[in-house]
Amino acid sequence: MIGLGIVGTDHLAIRMIKCVAQVEGVRVTAIASTKQGPAGPLADPLGAAVCADPAELASRPDVDAVYVNNSGPYHADAVRVAIAAGKPVLVQKPIALTVPETEEIVALARKAGVLLVENLWCLTVPAAQTLIARADAAAMGKPHAFSLDFGFPVKPELYPALFSPELGVLRDRAGYGIALARRLLGPVADLTAQVNWLGNVDTSAMILLRHRSGAMSKLGFSFDALMSNKATLACSGGLYRLEPSLGGTSLMSQVAEAQIGPLTKPPRRRIASLTMGKALRRFSRTPKAARYPLGSDLHLPMLRHFVDLVRADRPESPLVPLDLSVETQRLVEQARTRVDLAA
Repeated sequence: MIGLGIVGTDHLAIRMIKCVAQVEGVRVTAIASTKQGPAGPLADPLGAAVCADPAELASRPDVDAVYVNNSGPYHADAVRVAIAAGKPVLVQKPIALTVPETEEIVALARKAGVLLVENLWCLTVPAAQTLIARADAAAMGKPHAFSLDFGFPVKPELYPALFSPELGVLRDRAGYGIALARRLLGPVADLTAQVNWLGNVDTSAMILLRHRSGAMSKLGFSFDALMSNKATLACSGGLYRLEPSLGGTSLMSQVAEAQIGPLTKPPRRRIASLTMGKALRRFSRTPKAARYPLGSDLHLPMLRHFVDLVRADRPESPLVPLDLSVETQRLVEQARTRVDLAA
């Protein structure tokens, strides 16, 4: 039995508790009170201990692993004490608020040989895993362009922490899209971004990535408006689409039909019929859909992956490697400062 300690008491802690109930051989043994609220109401029904802080939680013998979900600015401190106690850590993104601090914590985990996984759950949901595998194998030809947007209106009075200068839409949402784009299309050569600010809080952003392969990613994020919340990967031989973009359970695929080449002489009536509209309709037939259920919650595949790593005593996740977490953080910070990487 793996005893999981939870640092944090907000809605994500509640969701993780529900996920734990669905993973055999895992139970919540302790919850640390934070500024989000008292731990008692969550801990008491579970028979879990209530801890005053992350250090007390990490030191308990009945805590074998730690899930860090306190407020973003305090992730780093909670992760440090868990690493110092030798406890594997699953942490909500971001690991830390700055690139140097993220690099420092990654180095600490590696030196101690302690498992550290950033909860970039978008990389572990089954539909996204299938998309990544197909992109790696060039199953639909060479990937050329990735497009994703992730946005819906958020009321500051309901989620004040998101509108603090330490967070904002880029630190809250952009890491998911950037990490998936990086995993699909490879290392990033340069980045440009347009960011809208409400005072000193970023509330919406558009990011363009040029990958070293020559492929491009266009990513949009918003606290202000409802976006399509879909993702597409355009390849030389067709198109993939995740629905919805990050927590998707369906992967749509559409094969590009053969085209009339310049050396071909089609019948005159066929030439006449190939107007632009008709030509486009040839590529807009109903795509095929395959379903990849993820369970009751989009965090469940990540929790199962983390538990498997703990049981296998693995020091790092092959699905969410620490180098990817560091690079994602670096790109998020580039977007926040609106600095072109090529400059």
